[in-house]
This record gives sequence, structure tokens and C-alpha cells, in this order.
Amino acid sequence: MYLDRQHFSYSKALDGLVRGLELQDMWRADPLRNVFTHYSPKGAGRINLICTTKELSEKKIGVETVAAAFTDHLSVVMRLSVDVPIVRRGKGFRKMNTSILSEEAL
Repeated sequence: MYLDRQHFSYSKALDGLVRGLELQDMWRADPLRNVFTHYSPKGAGRINLICTTKELSEKKIGVETVAAAFTDHLSVVMRLSVDVPIVRRGKGFRKMNTSILSEEAL
């Protein structure tokens, strides 16, 4: 597994981790992979490897970069389609347990 594809610095540990956990690179397969995640006066760079499980990769809708206020890099956002059960709640009456108000503070 190459940490830096420009300088070809190979990491045997990272390669073993990615293969051992059967992770997939969801970023490279996406057309947005040519989008940079960091811009500077001297050039631009990008995150080259973002790994997910096979199950998450199959639920991927898209990948995009968005500005983040706390860093000079762009954030990478992966959108997923997930099945979430709809919880239906009926009309109800809630009552606060007032006995907790009489307890002494620690």
C-alpha cells in the first residue's frame, strides 16, 4: 500500500491492515478522485486513500469535498443510503419524576 503515490513510499503494515480487514478504497473508484483536498500557493494535494468496508461501499451514493472552518484542508464527505426503521410514536403523556428535584447535590 502506497502512502504517497507521488513518491512511492510503500507501507507493508498499512497494506496488511487494508487486506486483513478486507477494506475497499471508495475514493479511487469515484470520478471526484481528481479533486484536491488541500490548496496552497505552491500547489495542491489530495487524500489518496479512504477505506471503507465492502458493506459501506455498496451503500455509497456519492463523495464530495466541502470547506471546513477549522482547517486549511477540505473535508471529504461520503453520502450513504441506509435503511432506517421508521419509529412511529402515538400520542402520549409524559410526566417528569419530581422526586429527583428534592435530592441533594453532590
